[in-house]
Amino acid sequence: MLFRHLYVVILAVLLAGCGNTKSNPNPPGDIPITFTGNWSDPKTWQEMGRAKPVEGDAVTIPAGRRVILDESTPDLAGLTILGELEFARRDLSLTADWIMLHGALKIGSETEPFAQKATLTLNAANPNENLMNMGTRGILLMGGQLLLYGQRPNPTWTKIAEHAAQGATTLRLEDSVNWAAGSQVVLAPTDFFPHNNLNNPDPRAVATELLEVGSQTGNSLTLKTGLQKPRWGKLQYVGASGMTLTPTSAITNLVLDERAAIGNLSRNIVIQAADDTLWREQGFGAHIMAMAGSVLKLDGVELRRVGQLFRQGRYPIHWHMLSYDESTGAELGDATGQFVRNSSIWNSVNRCVTIHGTNGVTVSNNICYGILGHAVFLEDAVERRNVLENNLVLQVRQPPRGNAAPAICTRMVNGQRDCRILGHDGEPTGFWLTNPDNIVRGNIVGDSEGKGFWLAYPKSSLGLSQRVNLRPDRMAFGVFADNVAHSSLEGIHIDNVPTRADPGQVEVNKYIPMREDYNRAVEVDYDFNKWLRFRLERITVYKNGTSWGSGAFWNRVSWPDYVNWVSADNTGAFFAGAGDNGRITDSLIIGQSLNNATPLPNRNDPQVALASYHSTFDIDNNVIVNFPFVPRVPGSGAFKTDDYYTRGIDKGLVRNPDNRLINSDPGYRVPPPSLAPEQYPRANENWTLAGALWDPHGYWGPKGNFWVFDVPFLTHGDVSGQICTDVRPTALGLGVTPGTKNGASCNGQYYGVGDYLTDFDTRRYNFKHPIEVSRRDPANVQTEVGRWTVADGNISGKLGNMRSFAARTGGYYLLRFPSRAGTGYDLPKWVELEITNAFRDSDWFVLAVSLEGSVPLDKSVYMVPAYQSSPRRDFTPAGSLAEVVASGGDKYWRDPAQNLLWLKIVGGLKHRDFDQAVQNNPNSDFALYGSVRLFVNR
Repeated sequence: MLFRHLYVVILAVLLAGCGNTKSNPNPPGDIPITFTGNWSDPKTWQEMGRAKPVEGDAVTIPAGRRVILDESTPDLAGLTILGELEFARRDLSLTADWIMLHGALKIGSETEPFAQKATLTLNAANPNENLMNMGTRGILLMGGQLLLYGQRPNPTWTKIAEHAAQGATTLRLEDSVNWAAGSQVVLAPTDFFPHNNLNNPDPRAVATELLEVGSQTGNSLTLKTGLQKPRWGKLQYVGASGMTLTPTSAITNLVLDERAAIGNLSRNIVIQAADDTLWREQGFGAHIMAMAGSVLKLDGVELRRVGQLFRQGRYPIHWHMLSYDESTGAELGDATGQFVRNSSIWNSVNRCVTIHGTNGVTVSNNICYGILGHAVFLEDAVERRNVLENNLVLQVRQPPRGNAAPAICTRMVNGQRDCRILGHDGEPTGFWLTNPDNIVRGNIVGDSEGKGFWLAYPKSSLGLSQRVNLRPDRMAFGVFADNVAHSSLEGIHIDNVPTRADPGQVEVNKYIPMREDYNRAVEVDYDFNKWLRFRLERITVYKNGTSWGSGAFWNRVSWPDYVNWVSADNTGAFFAGAGDNGRITDSLIIGQSLNNATPLPNRNDPQVALASYHSTFDIDNNVIVNFPFVPRVPGSGAFKTDDYYTRGIDKGLVRNPDNRLINSDPGYRVPPPSLAPEQYPRANENWTLAGALWDPHGYWGPKGNFWVFDVPFLTHGDVSGQICTDVRPTALGLGVTPGTKNGASCNGQYYGVGDYLTDFDTRRYNFKHPIEVSRRDPANVQTEVGRWTVADGNISGKLGNMRSFAARTGGYYLLRFPSRAGTGYDLPKWVELEITNAFRDSDWFVLAVSLEGSVPLDKSVYMVPAYQSSPRRDFTPAGSLAEVVASGGDKYWRDPAQNLLWLKIVGGLKHRDFDQAVQNNPNSDFALYGSVRLFVNR
């Protein structure tokens, strides 16, 4: 061992100049081969000036020399290849502390894959060795080439084609396979993640299973041991009455595929760490690291006992800064033609495949299994033009913490050891994607303790690549299609991105793809001609979420298109997040499929298919199956209604046509805190929701009605012909209490009133003063019909500025501002507010605005279209309320004793571009709401 240590020191001195291959005009691998000899032949070594290697030797193959490995090596102190080492076509093993590659290591070829067995075992005993800053116990490429081509199993992975019962030893597969007896296979779960905790998993849940092949014939596979848990193995279709196993496309061409994936881990070329104390107690595994100027090509290779726990940069497969100059940020070119394919990487304590500062590589048709931390990892957010496709990623876990963490993990969190390299490794994901300019296609992630796919596009480049001038969260999108996320805490996540100051921490951030000529001097360039749409298509997410998980999908984006999704058996909201100008279309969303032996994880959130996104998304032509009515916040059924808080009324449901509901209630009308405080256990929930939702497609009642809370403030009829009927939830035999109401469906028009300003709260769009609206009986304005109150938003834990109300045609309303101290009213000297949907000549209601009676009314009272100074409607004094009511909407009456100013709000006041917008873009906010702004004493 002393000799081994001295050799490391000498090597570091001799090769110190090789750290930057750009500065070496003649790297060792470029020197022509002038000699070839067999490892077994002593003459080969005599020609190189040394004896044939024995155990404990450190071996160098000089530049210009090719050695054919025709016998297994002894246990070497280290192997440095400046020339070439090529495996002969026979069963061989190579054992060394490490392999340093400046030349080439070859096993097989692309046209003639290696058919025998090759095992490379790395067993360095000193974890603190650091060869050229690449550590040890690795295959270390410093301008070298690692070219390994094994015989892959055919196929690498497939799916089962029949259900498999607990204890089953025979599986019928979708494809015929050639998997040999003794092969190790990994079988994905088809149920929820074991969601109590990993040390005490829920016995109903099932995780990935590692099994051994006994025999196979065609598409029939016999296992040596039976399954611990059953697996689902059938395709599911949608019929007129719900889910069925009978093939049909009468309702939709989309099919739910929850069949278990199964993959073969065994390969005839194996790279591994020694199964020694360092591995078992410290997680000190093997790794491959390719530096600038290197070439890495792996096809049909098995890597096991890999990665090095709590050691940054020591990953099973690691392309490191091949495409950028760290000192300048300049591009060095893509690593085109480099790949890892048809391989298996399993039992890794530190990721699966890391692409770091490298562009243009391909990672395809691999299996990652038993991975700690993020599995497929794009490190610095500058990695572009890479292809990640048809990979199977299973059993992703966070690194150990607390008592499970070995002493090498020196990071302390809350007084306990923590083996995470980055903080967000605590939510490990199958694919950590920090740059959108990549092709991610055809991958499956299952059984992840965190997320399936985490699209985390930061505001800048990170880490060693900070000098690269890119802003990933504004870059154009590549391809994200045909991916599957299942049986994880969360399926797909687009938000919470790494920060430049600390890439291990995340911050909320919105992805807005733009053309390259956008204005980088501002946070958001609002020249919409530079904005780009992007698409996630043919995505499947199922069995995601737990008692604490987020469920199927979360996003914070602008201009997305979600097309041809199949989402089933998830918890909470299946589509959720924050975004604008998005579209969810041509998708299949299933609350509970036929794969339902395990109940949903115990959580408070009922299932709901679609969040409203504040009506900023078009949600059309979807099929929604098995979403029952549950009268509980934050919502249930097809459409979630807990985020309609931006306006007093909302008309955005017009953008949700042609959705077919099967065995599904359209949705629970989530009440605001003021109407149902028992559903909001936290204190000071001082905000509200839209009182009226337009229902143009007739999901809850007659087409064109408004769906309102069933309270007199909203349902009282003051005009002849105004009718409200109870909305009854769809029972569907799903346990809805008979007689349950779900709001009311009312005809006629409603108007939104909000966006207030006063002299004591001048925060535009952030007004938080308490409001109180009293609806009065037109026959006797002293009689109150109903009341709408929103308490002090300044102390609200969230959404304190959401405090609009809905008015009905012909209604009388008194708007006051209660004191924040809780006694009396604050009397404004001036008031400004916005009114929506009152653009028709027939629209009208009466509004009394609180105004201090002693304040001179020496400014104007007028109304104009929002964001325009004309046309302008001025109000002139009237002698009585009756005169105001009889007017055409141009009179006010001041009641100084009551500190009120009465007005009649009448429609017909339109922005100059309104009619054109109605014709050209009738579903735009501008055309739907026709907003006007009222100024009192301003």
